[in-house]
Amino acid sequence: MTIADPEQLREPPYGARRGLARLGAELLAHLWPWDFAPQQDAPRFALAALLIGMLVIAWSMTFQGLVGSRTMALGWTLWSLVESGIRLHTKPYVKDGPWWGLTYRKAGWVDMLSYVGLKNILIANAMLAALGDPVS
Repeated sequence: MTIADPEQLREPPYGARRGLARLGAELLAHLWPWDFAPQQDAPRFALAALLIGMLVIAWSMTFQGLVGSRTMALGWTLWSLVESGIRLHTKPYVKDGPWWGLTYRKAGWVDMLSYVGLKNILIANAMLAALGDPVS
């Protein structure tokens, strides 16, 4: 049973690719919030690029002990909200069905916030695990 309207279901642009080519395309689709046409939306692109830069600086300052973990968590949350807005504008779809499937459907705000929030939590956990414990 599918919850999505069958008229809204679609295959992603990289759906015909197989193997590592599909894996790479899907990874890029998850990590890059724009639909490869940022010049059409230059002000939002510039704002998001600035926020990404600030996030990288905040991450490095957090691990140097210059910024508290609450400040970093707030920045990460704000970036998730910005990314959700960007994705709703440029890539307004989420997967429908199992994670290994290729069926996407139109996303609403709640869908996009859930998707981006979970994705960013997983990225933050991977970064923290890779960087180790800065306190000890």
